[in-house]
Amino acid sequence: MIPIPKHMREFAVQTACEKDKIKCSLKCTCGCENFLLYKNVKPRAALNAAGRERKRISDLWWREFEKTVPDDCEYFANVSDNSQDIWVFKKADMEAYEKQTDKMIADGTYTKFFAHTEGMEQELKKLGYKAVAHIKRKENEPPYEDFYKYYETFDNTDVLKVVCSDCGKEYLLFDSRLHGNDAIESEPDDTQYKFKQKLPHNVSAPRVSVIITNYWDFDDIASNGNEELTADDYSELFHCISVYAVLPDGKKSAILTRELG
Repeated sequence: MIPIPKHMREFAVQTACEKDKIKCSLKCTCGCENFLLYKNVKPRAALNAAGRERKRISDLWWREFEKTVPDDCEYFANVSDNSQDIWVFKKADMEAYEKQTDKMIADGTYTKFFAHTEGMEQELKKLGYKAVAHIKRKENEPPYEDFYKYYETFDNTDVLKVVCSDCGKEYLLFDSRLHGNDAIESEPDDTQYKFKQKLPHNVSAPRVSVIITNYWDFDDIASNGNEELTADDYSELFHCISVYAVLPDGKKSAILTRELG
């Protein structure tokens, strides 16, 4: 079982856990469970001429592709520099899949059930849902997804703060420079950001749900040249964080998902 990250213990309450995932809801020390969400405002990334052309071609490709997706369907893509699989599924099947996997995470069966699957499309297939379409992009053909190679300036820092809607107390929920596996190798960075409030579906102060994923076992890390690793240190070494606003009707709206090495 993985622990709640040290920096979140004051305001996070565990609601479900399994071997490599922990699910929490946020609760202020005053007892309030509704929060205003603030995300850092990054400097606009600037592409060079080659990058702008690749983006223009890709944007055109996506616009034409989206015209072919039926109204009752949605798509997602598995992206890498060299290949890209685009999957189209019925919206109703995607909603059912999300409900099933949420339940699995809550009751601790998710990891075991999907032990030998990789990617959302394989999970959908294992649950019996069939893709409406599968488009496989060839290497070095549009839509391109390697824009990061063409940025003149690029800021990859994510910072998310929450503020209690009752007492106004502020908490740092996530800072990619400090939390997660990537932070281990991050260069010191004291950039001061401006913040903008997130209003999921125009809800100013939703409840907040957080899922932390960590595939590393404490003993494995400690025995691999990290004998001085403490439980608190380990709690901040996670592979992924996903933050959701829980709307008044119980539905979730994604605020941030960050893979962390």
